[in-house]
Amino acid sequence: MTPSAPSFTLTAGVDSHRDHVRGDGAARVTLVEYGDFECPS
Repeated sequence: MTPSAPSFTLTAGVDSHRDHVRGDGAARVTLVEYGDFECPS
């Protein structure tokens, strides 16, 4: 038996005018990556 992956719903959908998007917008999987580019003091 193969365990199923957890399913999540994005609270704010991906917006091609606001977000950097690559690939097919109708894909079954969406990968969201967050980054923090502030320099430590």
